[in-house]
Amino acid sequence: MRVVAFVPTAASATSLQAPRSVAKPSQAALFLPKQQRLQIRRPTGVKVQAARAWPDAGFIAETKRAFPVKGVADVEEARVLFSSAGYTYLDVRSEVEVEDTGKVRGSVNVPIVNAWRQYSEAEGKKVLVQEPNREWISQVESRIRNRQAPLLVAGSAGGEAATQEAISALKRAGYSNVVKLEGGYEAWSSVFDFKLNRRKSAGAVRPAPAQPARRPVEAAAAPQRGPQAVQAGYNNVRENLERTWSSSPVPRAQPQAPPPQPAARPPMPPGAAGMAREWPNPAFVAETLRAFPDKAVADVEEAMALLMEGRYVFLDVRPVMELDAKGKVKNSVSLPYANARQEFSQEKGQMVLKSEPIFHWVDQVQQRFPNTNTPLLVVCTNGSQYAIDALTALEEAGYTNIVGLKGGYNAWTKVFDNKLNRRGRRGGPKQGKRMMLA
Repeated sequence: MRVVAFVPTAASATSLQAPRSVAKPSQAALFLPKQQRLQIRRPTGVKVQAARAWPDAGFIAETKRAFPVKGVADVEEARVLFSSAGYTYLDVRSEVEVEDTGKVRGSVNVPIVNAWRQYSEAEGKKVLVQEPNREWISQVESRIRNRQAPLLVAGSAGGEAATQEAISALKRAGYSNVVKLEGGYEAWSSVFDFKLNRRKSAGAVRPAPAQPARRPVEAAAAPQRGPQAVQAGYNNVRENLERTWSSSPVPRAQPQAPPPQPAARPPMPPGAAGMAREWPNPAFVAETLRAFPDKAVADVEEAMALLMEGRYVFLDVRPVMELDAKGKVKNSVSLPYANARQEFSQEKGQMVLKSEPIFHWVDQVQQRFPNTNTPLLVVCTNGSQYAIDALTALEEAGYTNIVGLKGGYNAWTKVFDNKLNRRGRRGGPKQGKRMMLA
């Protein structure tokens, strides 16, 4: 018999060694708890990634370091820049888009494209007409004079070319800290609403549902043997037969507990039947006064209750041209947010409306209402043309009791006239006796 001895060389010894990246647990580690064993086996140098969303502190610090060099921000990064890094949300969408879909609270809207709807004889309906805003950069300079101000430029998802043109124009004008919002306003509104609250459908973390408690499994009894088992089986058979004989052959319906009765509603005040959601129903007025100003936006009936019972001031921010054409509400205060005028357009061949914001508007409000706790009902033409910007400016100035009217003056005149009388119904309020006189 020939015996062959194997002598390991340096190369073979190296190949037989375990890889260095695999940590081999010791025999003592096998008897440790599971969590400690996982910590021993976990490779070193691996960090758990933090949540990549606002308001995670690590994500905020990382985002601040990355911009404005990165140039393009997603929605979560944009929220950090807007809420924690002092960026101005510059909305470059047209006024038509803003009126249709709204705008972010605290943003500045300077449309890079002028858009309006006009009737087309060829199509037999109103169509959207657009033209470049040739005064756009001058309007931005009048609103944002500091060239070093950080800007978050947001357009629409279908207007990438216009958004990119706005960014190029800003850089040519000397604005250096410019960041683009990827996906525009549509991407923002899919995650946050106009009040900067995260939408519930945007992946909010919800607590796991509680699992029902499991009943403990009873240990099976040891089987019986011998005469005792025969006697136990006989007893079980006899009990089953007695239960069967004593029961009725026709199954009887078991008595069920009566269903719970709904809680009794409090009696409605006299005269409130048929107009539960209208002024001057006392229950509706009390509910409205409890809801505001936290609710922030009031419909016409709620606005009437705030004026008559909540001592709110009807602050009309429509232009003077519209006030002269349609009139104003009795005892209201008119402080136009913008100057508007009709001009003839050579390109369109017709009269067009030109409006420019009044930059000292907040100073005028502060002179008229020095108390920032004054309750104000802000009203424009349709609820979004000027009211959103006015509410934002008032909030930044420190006013706390501010409410917007949904639908604006157009919605108001469908229900009440300028003398505070309800249209199509007798017995309206007499001369607005309880309305606050500013």
